[in-house]
Amino acid sequence: MELMYVMMANHAEVSKNGRLLLAGADFNVIYVPHVPVTAPGFFVVTKTVFDAKEVGQHLRYQLRILDTDGNPLPQPQIDEDIVVQERDDPDLPCSVSLMGFVQPSEFQRLGVYRLTVRIGDQQRSVPFKVAQGPAPAPQ
Repeated sequence: MELMYVMMANHAEVSKNGRLLLAGADFNVIYVPHVPVTAPGFFVVTKTVFDAKEVGQHLRYQLRILDTDGNPLPQPQIDEDIVVQERDDPDLPCSVSLMGFVQPSEFQRLGVYRLTVRIGDQQRSVPFKVAQGPAPAPQ
């Protein structure tokens, strides 16, 4: 098993044909007017590739936000079981895209936070920043 990527997005969904649709994806700064503040929720999207021998296994999917001191935020995050499903095409590796919605979270300070995702024994940690001010205009 390999956790390929972890990405933050404003919105995520799976289309009828099974494709992942993202909007406002791959950001790493949350702009806020002041702190403390409850920032809007966001989606976390992961892609994991599994070996054929892992099909049918139950794995723990956990997502935590760590504050600037490395302590978990008190808001409930994601902690659930997933089951590795059969692959759709025998010529391709079994892969799973997971989407989790992070409820609006309270940030006490400005600074660098960490989004930590664990699937089974694989873990990936992604830094993001809570910064004061309006979001920059698109260029």
